[in-house]
Amino acid sequence: MAGVGPGGYAAEFVPPPECPVFEPSWEEFTDPLSFIGRIRPLAEKTGICKIRPPKVLSKCCWQDWQPPFACEVKTFRFTPRVPAPE
Repeated sequence: MAGVGPGGYAAEFVPPPECPVFEPSWEEFTDPLSFIGRIRPLAEKTGICKIRPPKVLSKCCWQDWQPPFACEVKTFRFTPRVPAPE
C-alpha cells in the first residue's frame, strides 16, 4: 500500500533483506571472537547477522559455557539515565 512521503511523492514500504545466519561447528566456535572476525566481511554487507552457537550434544562442561563477552542475565542491572531538563 503506497502512502505519501514527506516530499509529496508516493512511498512504498520495501522489506529489508533477510540477515545472514551462521551456525558454526564447535571447532569453529572454540574462539568466538576469531569466528566473528572471519564472518565480519559478510555480516557488514547487511549490517546485521545472527550467530547460532553449536548445540550441546550431551551434558558436559559445555552445558554451562558462557562466552567471555556475555553478561550474566540473572544478575545484570542497568540504571537508565534521565537527561536534565533544559
